[in-house]
Amino acid sequence: MTLARPRLRRLIFGALAFVLVAIGAEVLGLCTCLIQRREWFSYSRLHAAQHDLASPPDDTLKRQAVDWSRPLVVHPFFGYAVDPQSEALHDVPAGLKNDPNGFQTGSSPIQKRAPDKVIVAITGGSVAYWLSVIARRELIEELSKAAALKGKRVELVTLAIGGFKQPQQLMALTWFLALGGEFDVVINLDGFNELALSTAENLDGGTFPFYPRSWPVLAGQIDDRPTLSTVARLSLARDQRAELAQAIDGSWLRWSIAANALWSLRDAIRVKEIARLEREIADETRARPRTFLRNGPPPAPYADTDAYYRDLAQFWKRASIQISFLAQANGFRYFHFLQANQYDLGSKTLTAEERERFYHRRAPYRVPAEKGYPFLREAGVELAASGVAFHDLSRLFADRSETVYIDDCCHYQELGYQLMAKRIGRVVAERLDRK
Repeated sequence: MTLARPRLRRLIFGALAFVLVAIGAEVLGLCTCLIQRREWFSYSRLHAAQHDLASPPDDTLKRQAVDWSRPLVVHPFFGYAVDPQSEALHDVPAGLKNDPNGFQTGSSPIQKRAPDKVIVAITGGSVAYWLSVIARRELIEELSKAAALKGKRVELVTLAIGGFKQPQQLMALTWFLALGGEFDVVINLDGFNELALSTAENLDGGTFPFYPRSWPVLAGQIDDRPTLSTVARLSLARDQRAELAQAIDGSWLRWSIAANALWSLRDAIRVKEIARLEREIADETRARPRTFLRNGPPPAPYADTDAYYRDLAQFWKRASIQISFLAQANGFRYFHFLQANQYDLGSKTLTAEERERFYHRRAPYRVPAEKGYPFLREAGVELAASGVAFHDLSRLFADRSETVYIDDCCHYQELGYQLMAKRIGRVVAERLDRK
């Protein structure tokens, strides 16, 4: 009896000590999160971030945010296209199919006009592509309201691929017109890639900014061992980041503040490592001798950053004017829309979720969008003055209080695509009925 009491006291004291240590660890974790993330601890935000990193892209909305370099192959006339023979293309979004010409589209890009249909091509980068997937129904419904299209079915042709930027839209349209394709309406939704990809993936690596994105990679020119080694380490770091998220996402520890704080610290280390390796690849690319095949002509010298972004906007404008010339020569109506982006200052009051998950000050595309969008709007005014049916949608989400974005690049939730598709459809329908 006397021996049992000391043992019981030790057990009680041990349990109390464990509870006190656990409480201390949780409090320390709470303070750590507050200092590191500069916000109050939130299970919902942390769990959402962990789940996004741990989960494969198992639905249409998630797939839009994965690495752009799906099964793409170099194309001789417009930079690159989707490889229709790739085994990785078994999960084509509903409503689309792999066209033998290198696009995922609902209708063939090579068809003839007919009295009972209207052939509508949509071109641009990934935002245009996913709009044609996620808000396909809304776009067709709005277009079908035009009196000029009464009794006609809408054949939607997707000539957009992730990463496309001018002049790829111009070149793709020219190519299909030369092959005998005909269009009634062409919708071009772009602007962000022309700024962000020209800068972060081309100019910063020593490549001519007006070439297709990451041209040295597309041309298969990363063939030196040091760069390949860095690419492998980058891939490993990304895998390790996903594994860290998977470990806590599927564990009871996800309800521990201390465990979440530890994950947040380790994840931040991985993010810095990934950013460092990405900079290293860019530095190694810049350090290699310039070749015309890999880098194209040397970029023009610019007096300052404003001159550079103005030049990007003017190039974008001239490419759009060339599409308008194609429209006049080939009898189709052309409509140009500037897409919205979260890094365009003043374009939207971001929600807490968007600020936490979808807006990063260190994102490589932030500065090009911040500095370049004012020049795109300026060029858009010039486009409209020249007779192009240009419409600025960069403030489309300005009065929306909901979360619209889905990643830290440029893509939208379903709501964002629906809003954009409805606005585009209404604008086109109204303009078609005027003439």
